[in-house]
Amino acid sequence: SVLAAFANTYPSAQQVQWTKVGSNWEAYFKENGIINRLQYRHNGDLVHVTRHYGGAHLNPYLLAKIQRKYRERSIFGITEITTEDQLRYYIVLEDAQHWYHVEANALGELQLTKKYRKA
Repeated sequence: SVLAAFANTYPSAQQVQWTKVGSNWEAYFKENGIINRLQYRHNGDLVHVTRHYGGAHLNPYLLAKIQRKYRERSIFGITEITTEDQLRYYIVLEDAQHWYHVEANALGELQLTKKYRKA
């Protein structure tokens, strides 16, 4: 069942909010500074995971690559999306004058996708 699968993976999760999304169930909760949104099929199979966090929680390998390539910018926030067939990172960087949107895959390949001037 969905609740058993969730409890097995996140036994200490608290204040979990459940929502029905189409034929799936979605759990929303915050744990250790990470906002988690997990989507399960009715049989308990995990379909989709979205996590929002800051740079301190990023994979060290990817963090090092970002710091090397974007030296003068700091990490504002990260959205990590895992599905059955891929893992993607959507990273927002900033400096004094701009916002930068960078996408990364599980191999650490980085691509600048958008750049905005701050107001």
